[in-house]
Amino acid sequence: MGISAILIIMVFAGANIAYPEYHPVDRLINGQGNNTTSHGTHPLPFSNRNYTLSGNISNLYNGLPVNGTVIIKNSTMSRELNYSKNGTFCTILPGGSYSITYSSPGFSNYTTSIDLNKNTTENQAITPVASIGPGLSDIGSMAAIASNSVNISNTVPYLSNKSISSGAGNNDINSIHDVNITLNLGKDLANKQFVALIDQNSAVYQYSGFTNSSGEDNITLDYSGNYTISAYTLYYNSSAISYNTANGTGTINFHMVKRQIYAETVELSSDYRLNGSVAVDNSTLNAYGGIFTLYNTNITSNSSGTYYNYSIPSGMYRFFYTNPNFVSKSFTLNVTHSGYSRETVKAYIISVNITDNTGFPYSYTLSGTSYSNGAHRAHAGNNFLNIMVSGKTLDTKDIYLTPGTPYYGINLTINNNNFTLSGTENYSSGKTLYLNYTGSSTSNSLVAGMELKNIKFNGSTSYATIVQSSGSKTVAGSMANSEFNLSNPLAISSRSITVEFDINNTVADETGGMQLYVLAYTVNGNGNYSSE
Repeated sequence: MGISAILIIMVFAGANIAYPEYHPVDRLINGQGNNTTSHGTHPLPFSNRNYTLSGNISNLYNGLPVNGTVIIKNSTMSRELNYSKNGTFCTILPGGSYSITYSSPGFSNYTTSIDLNKNTTENQAITPVASIGPGLSDIGSMAAIASNSVNISNTVPYLSNKSISSGAGNNDINSIHDVNITLNLGKDLANKQFVALIDQNSAVYQYSGFTNSSGEDNITLDYSGNYTISAYTLYYNSSAISYNTANGTGTINFHMVKRQIYAETVELSSDYRLNGSVAVDNSTLNAYGGIFTLYNTNITSNSSGTYYNYSIPSGMYRFFYTNPNFVSKSFTLNVTHSGYSRETVKAYIISVNITDNTGFPYSYTLSGTSYSNGAHRAHAGNNFLNIMVSGKTLDTKDIYLTPGTPYYGINLTINNNNFTLSGTENYSSGKTLYLNYTGSSTSNSLVAGMELKNIKFNGSTSYATIVQSSGSKTVAGSMANSEFNLSNPLAISSRSITVEFDINNTVADETGGMQLYVLAYTVNGNGNYSSE
């Protein structure tokens, strides 16, 4: 019997035929006309099928391939693969869910998950580690630095000098191996602050240190391989040096070259015209080029402002200005040549304008200092304004200034509302004098003091009471030269008023009918924020 005959017999006999990746099926034919029963095919579950998983691993910063290890696992198995130097890997796995971890020296581990239900290519870009040794921190890629998307001015004081480059590609970091390296900047740069920039796999790492008396400092690299390294101080820099750690501990000798120095003048001027020849004095201007502190060569001032002079290389510099009379300010300068720059700072200002119609002398103090009408420098926070007439405190104000509201202007008019009240006097047997005066005030007023005419006293009063409508106010004060001076001005309204004295002292002299003279004033004014 031929092969074809055997197959025909098997089919008609209802034999099971296995097809790859499918369950065998039964197909029964009963031979009666067209009456046929058929069962369809059923795919195998994913877990019973095998698929190819492959991928390419690259450096996130430059797209170059990375060699290392990939670990693939699920609840029942774990497989470790070494991907090749060109960053590729390939394996065959049963279908299902897996976690995949990519690991390479000098790069952060990266883990992802996948549902493997077909032949799959899984490409990943992994990131260089955040640190390659003690004090060696990642500050970004050379590409990011070149495009200035990373503010390199926070770490080195210039952008134009790109002597460090990403080199010829993969720096071949191949294992974890602590290597001690001596950085030698030369004896001329002994005891100096410096920055070392280290390129590893196109990631740039910064190290900040101080040289010793020999101009050297030591670092430790966590990974062996090839590096590109350059060194900087504020005034010197080196060319880039390629260094291979294969020989273990070693010394890198940098040839430090002095950079071109420029003269830069920074003027600080007030945005408010200050009285007289007052400059922006009492200033503290801190300046930095990366981690390096700048020191000014001299400071000069005139009525326009204050001038700070620097001798510095090209670069981006940060300035921080503080002064108790001015709003703090920070700014940056990109120095590319000798030049001059001007920055405007906001002064804290309180402007006071008082019109006095009393005929009595007045004065005022601002935070304890006596002033006349005009604009005066103040300070952040609370400023205390005290207004006095005839030596008596008439009004006080707390003026609070902030960086958002550094100006305050106040205009005041002082009107005299003196009036005489009629009254009675009564002596007790113990020589205690009771005085009672009634009348009315002509307007809303501030009572700064009271004076009794035609009488003199020895000593002072015990107390005085001012009664208005249904309320009363006992006010503290002292009687000297027949004047009752209030510790704080007392507000009264324009209606009837009664003033009572209880005096526990012997009357020294009375020259006629006593009169009460009230020193009361109206203060019309307003305070307003302005940006003059």
